Amino acid sequence: MLFLDEIFVSLDVENIARAVSILKDYSRKYNLIVFVMSHTQVPVELFDKTINVSSDGTFSSIEII
Repeated sequence: MLFLDEIFVSLDVENIARAVSILKDYSRKYNLIVFVMSHTQVPVELFDKTINVSSDGTFSSIEII
């Protein structure tokens, strides 16, 4: 497994797509699961699945899409 935190912060949409493509190739080649954490908006259609975590101030909820 590979966990990457905030790697898209300074990238535009085009370069986010390029980075995701590279990560997908790397994932297939090395049989890895890649988790990308982001607090900014990224094009979710680039990913196989998304996990949304939100908090109401007391409890957190998780939604897998």
